[in-house]
Amino acid sequence: DRQKELVLIKSFLNLCLRLNEILLDKRRQERIVSFNDIEKYTLSLLVKSYDGITLERTQLACELSERFDEIIVDEYQDCNDIQDLIFRALSKDEKNIFTVGDVKQSIYRFRGAKPNLFLKKQTSFLPAQEFPLTAPSKINLSCNFRSHPAVLSFINRVFYMLMTLKTGIDYRDGHELIPSDLYNGTDKAGIDVTLLITSDEQKLAKATRIEAEAQYV
Repeated sequence: DRQKELVLIKSFLNLCLRLNEILLDKRRQERIVSFNDIEKYTLSLLVKSYDGITLERTQLACELSERFDEIIVDEYQDCNDIQDLIFRALSKDEKNIFTVGDVKQSIYRFRGAKPNLFLKKQTSFLPAQEFPLTAPSKINLSCNFRSHPAVLSFINRVFYMLMTLKTGIDYRDGHELIPSDLYNGTDKAGIDVTLLITSDEQKLAKATRIEAEAQYV
């Protein structure tokens, strides 16, 4: 029943916390830190408290923020909550943070990436009107200069089906790739799509699928 589930969940959480304490103590004995340790230690030095809305910075964060005219963050769609708080703590009232990202390219959720951080700003910030820019505001970099219109059309068709309101992201709402006028009408381009057909047994084996892709490449 529900009560038993809550007991199991609480026991599992306590087990995870205890395991984290043991691993942290072991790393201290070995005088080593993990990447996650560095993030958490940095956060503790810069942020005094955070309740989900109000961020209270430490004196150190206030002093360090004076050193930075601009904080520029690339691949923002792959940032996590801790990293975002660090950027905010080092900023000047969050008015000198410039972030660039593309939610389609978010591939690090297994490491705690929160693409919703990017989406929240994209949906809440008003479009920038003219220079000087006001903060916060957004500029949609939708015009693509890298690829042929045929390539962009194919990519858009794929993501029209993958990113909809049902999945939480409306691809047609500012995420489409718009071709530039770099290519003229005489330029030709085609899209090759390859399907790797495997047996039912092979479908069950992840290693087999990876081997098939590697052999094809």
